[in-house]
Amino acid sequence: MRITIVLPYASMSGGIRVPAIYAKHLEEKGHTVTLVSTLQAAPTARERFRMVKRGEFFKPWRGQGKTHLDGMGLDWRVVNKQVLTDADVPDADVVIATWWETAYWVDGFSSSKGRKCYFMQDYGAPGQTLEQIVPTWNLGIPMITISDWLENLVRMHSPGAQVHTVHNAVDLDMFSRDRGFEGRESVGVVFN
Repeated sequence: MRITIVLPYASMSGGIRVPAIYAKHLEEKGHTVTLVSTLQAAPTARERFRMVKRGEFFKPWRGQGKTHLDGMGLDWRVVNKQVLTDADVPDADVVIATWWETAYWVDGFSSSKGRKCYFMQDYGAPGQTLEQIVPTWNLGIPMITISDWLENLVRMHSPGAQVHTVHNAVDLDMFSRDRGFEGRESVGVVFN
C-alpha cells in the first residue's frame, strides 16, 4: 500500500515523533511510505519579541532544524511553502493528516492522493486551541486518535464524526527501569 503522511513541519516534538515511528513500522511491514512537510517558517517579529520577553535570546533563522525524522531512512520530502496542495504530494492509496491545519490541506486533496484519514493526537499545543481544532472534526474525514478521552471529546463536539482510538504503545527501550532508576521508586507521567 502507498501511504502519504502529511506533517505541518518536522521538528523534535512528539507530534512528529509518533508519525515517524508509525512510518518506520509501516515500511517494515512492506508498505511504501512518504512523509511530506512544509519548511518551518521564520519567527515573526511578534514571536521574536515574545522570545526576548521570556528571556530567550533570538537566534538567527537557519531554516529546518533537527527533527525526529533525521537518520530514520524514511522518504521525507520538505516543501518550501506554508500550505501543501495536490502538486506537493504523491499519488497514494491513503493520505494522513497529522495536525489541525494539515486536516484542511488533506481535505482539499483530490482522490488520486488517496483515501483521507486524520490522525489527531491531542490539542492544546501552542497555536492549537479547541476553537481552532473542532471545525476539523466536522470535515468528514475518518479520524484516529490516541486515547479514549480524546475520542469522547470529539464525539461530544462532533457527534457524527467517524473516530476510533489506537493507543500508543510504550517504547520499552526508551522508557524502562533500566535507565538509572533501579532501587528508587519512580513514577511516569504523560505530558503534552
